[in-house]
Amino acid sequence: METVVAAMEKIAPPCLAETDWDNTGLIISPADTAEDKRRAVLLTIDFTKEVAEEAVARGDVFAVVSYHPPIFRPIKTLSTENIPASMLAVKNNIAVYSPHTALDACSGGINDWIAAGLPPKEENTVRPVNPSRLFPETGGGRFAVLKQEATLEQIAASLKKHFGASYMRIAHAKHTPKIRKVAICAGAGASLFRTLGEGVDCVVTGELSHHDVLWLVGKGTNVCMCEHDVSERGYLEQVLKRKLQALLPALAVDVSTEDRCPITLA
Repeated sequence: METVVAAMEKIAPPCLAETDWDNTGLIISPADTAEDKRRAVLLTIDFTKEVAEEAVARGDVFAVVSYHPPIFRPIKTLSTENIPASMLAVKNNIAVYSPHTALDACSGGINDWIAAGLPPKEENTVRPVNPSRLFPETGGGRFAVLKQEATLEQIAASLKKHFGASYMRIAHAKHTPKIRKVAICAGAGASLFRTLGEGVDCVVTGELSHHDVLWLVGKGTNVCMCEHDVSERGYLEQVLKRKLQALLPALAVDVSTEDRCPITLA
């Protein structure tokens, strides 16, 4: 497991995580695996019971990289009812590592991947909203400037294809019909967007509350959303799998087939 942790820390340095509230790193540590013959790593956005069962059923998975930490808020009891996936991992000696906000903030991370799904951008305009003091090219969120003005519908269509999403949710700012400057935040962007100055024409994120959307469109900022996990999931297959496999050539790196968005349209 040490090699998996080292590889993930190279891709998404832990110092970039928002440790004041996030829970990243090796969340579930297995017992001694010196004689372990399993050689597969499974990637997932959420470590659900279904993903845990998939890892166990395969028989070759010794480690799971779960973008979201399976243990986030403090827990008072350990049972198969309140943390079924984690209990399955412990029972079957499967380690679970979570990079979460470190993977958002790093260079070539999830926010950069989202930016790649926008219409063509001006060169060298993708930069962090909140730069890291250690590495200014990394940090929370991303700004991007489009080469040409676009409508909200054009941006949504471009991102829908990039995400492989079945739908996008948009909210128009009445007095900002054309968009050039975009702010991006994987997952849920409300707290980051509260720090934005003037001049942002559109925000892109997974989810926002009703009142956050009203606040943004009221100040002249268009909104484009795709569901929390949908803003993140495509990165696993398109980017992380390739990066991790290159660092771990002796292991098999696969994306979970059971990890999926819990929200559907009726």
